[in-house]
Amino acid sequence: MMNFPFYVAHKIARSSASGFSGIIIKIAIASIALSVSVMILSTSVILGFKQQITEKIFGFWGHMHITDTNINRSFEQIPILNEKALKDSIMSI
Repeated sequence: MMNFPFYVAHKIARSSASGFSGIIIKIAIASIALSVSVMILSTSVILGFKQQITEKIFGFWGHMHITDTNINRSFEQIPILNEKALKDSIMSI
């Protein structure tokens, strides 16, 4: 048993390939192909920008940023004391 919508679409596409419905079908196929290619291109550009931004951020800050546990809300950063116990605990992680 054939699917009725597929049967009708097949008859329209084959019977009047050079008529008005044939032109409409060709325009629809071209517009779908164009929209899919634009979506692929935009996704590629967005992923490229995301990668470049990630590289820039890690270039400024690095992958790991160690701050003091007594952090306050000011923009002045207080250096961490250079203690052997702190170094050992960080290295054990």
